[in-house]
Amino acid sequence: MDARYAEALNFDESQNSLTVAGWITEITGRCISQYVYMTPFFTQIRFGKWDDILNAPAVPASRDTQLPMWHFATRLAQARKHDLY
Repeated sequence: MDARYAEALNFDESQNSLTVAGWITEITGRCISQYVYMTPFFTQIRFGKWDDILNAPAVPASRDTQLPMWHFATRLAQARKHDLY
């Protein structure tokens, strides 16, 4: 399963570098750019990289599209590691 993890994560991070950083806070591109920013989390979920998800820094509360995705990823990682408390 880990055979293409590095390749997938590298692709996600390259897409993040293409996303205009200012769009994350602007109304016009907020939803799309924040979603693209979270794609490494989706890759980590797909490959079961629970420790990587739990060690990632928290998403600021001001990022209204990223925050629910971050909560989903971290709570799923905790559940998969049987760390519910």
